[in-house]
Amino acid sequence: MKTTFKRSGREGFSLVEVTLALAIVVFCLTALTGLLWVGLSANATASGQSAASNILSAVVSDLRATPTTSTKSLLYGITLPTSPVTAATPVSLYVTADGATVTTAQNPSTYLLTVTFLPPGSAAASGARSRIATFADLKVSWPAAAAATNAKGTAETFVAIDRN
Repeated sequence: MKTTFKRSGREGFSLVEVTLALAIVVFCLTALTGLLWVGLSANATASGQSAASNILSAVVSDLRATPTTSTKSLLYGITLPTSPVTAATPVSLYVTADGATVTTAQNPSTYLLTVTFLPPGSAAASGARSRIATFADLKVSWPAAAAATNAKGTAETFVAIDRN
């Protein structure tokens, strides 16, 4: 038995069907493009935040590993104040994403590290405790050349170091 198909007079798609299909494809591609930019922005922010956290961790380790007899930290060369600290003393450094210090802000992978040594509270200053910790506020912002209000991101931590 031979099967034959009867062909109608119209073959293919109409112009309206093709236009509708193209409109759906364009809508989907536009939505995907928008999501791509959001994803890339989130990735850049996460990358910056991760690098800043690594820098903070390395600086805290450097400050804690510095012997009490030394006046500068071993890795970053941060000048350490005498204990107890009498006035807030900020120190600024430019640091790359891999933790190396540089002399100037070099875009795009330079971070501004600000270490502020803070005076102890009034009870510690009056001699209520025999050992006084050195307090430091560490803040990393990026890009380094940007003003604090225009920074893309910041990370900050507080640390108490026993320098006695």
